[in-house]
Amino acid sequence: MKKFLFLSLLLLSVTLATAQDLIITVHKDTIACYIKSISDTHIRYEQKGEGNFMIGKVIPLSEVDSYYRASRRKDNYKLAEPWLIRIGAGGAHLPWFMDFSTDATSDENYPKLTNGYQLSTSAHYLFSPRWGAGLHYSHFSSGYKGDYYIEIDPFYPMFTDSYQREQIYMNYTGASLLYQLPLGYKKKLMLTGTLSAGPLFFRMESEVSYAVPVEAGYGYEYGYVSSYVDYKQSYLVEGITIGAGVGLSVNYQLQPRLSLGLAADFLTAKLNRADVYFKDNQHNTQERQNEELGETLRLSRLNYSIQVRYSL
Repeated sequence: MKKFLFLSLLLLSVTLATAQDLIITVHKDTIACYIKSISDTHIRYEQKGEGNFMIGKVIPLSEVDSYYRASRRKDNYKLAEPWLIRIGAGGAHLPWFMDFSTDATSDENYPKLTNGYQLSTSAHYLFSPRWGAGLHYSHFSSGYKGDYYIEIDPFYPMFTDSYQREQIYMNYTGASLLYQLPLGYKKKLMLTGTLSAGPLFFRMESEVSYAVPVEAGYGYEYGYVSSYVDYKQSYLVEGITIGAGVGLSVNYQLQPRLSLGLAADFLTAKLNRADVYFKDNQHNTQERQNEELGETLRLSRLNYSIQVRYSL
């Protein structure tokens, strides 16, 4: 036993003296080498072969129990695939968007505005196996359109057919900081967290058209209505604000560079000023730039998606 310990210490001393690195496998084998780079899936290293030339090799992290780098040269920290690309697609919910409307909860179209679709993508440069920085982009849209009855005179009451369309678009781009942590014995799972902040572009389109009764004889209030005219109007609201987001995802490694998983993130933002445009088919137009809104639009949303990540 003492002889074994002595030989192990001797081997370690020789390794350190020659400034070599060590990789300990899950089978407790020791590889004396020079580690070139480390990614979140594997380690690239070199060993001397016959003729005193270097042979490049790769070992998956799932087969590595631990490693030790005797050399501290800068290229030891260079990752083999430093760029991480993530693409996600799924749904989103705006929990407070319609708080400014007192009768929003009674409107059957309320859920159609507060629930929509979102696409996201990000690119991060990993300056270590755990940390990275880059850009994050996400797109959100929701809305509805169709034919509905609307009330044009509450006294009688009087209703008419109408066509309505409401559409919301949001585009968010932010500088992002990423942290990732491998999970499990084989390190096939990757837990990733992100923080981001940047501009959010908001656009809301509203369009309605309906038939308006025209007075004839004694007037439509007496029931003598002879004709209708079509009336169309549209609104456009555009604004820019600052948003901030926090995200979390879990991905499973399908291939050395490709992973698939689930992601969720929360984006918070408020809009107090916007450009407002109005026009109708009666040649009426109105334009108000950077107008202060009567009620703050709360644009915060919860995103959930299926995510694909790829290292290159």
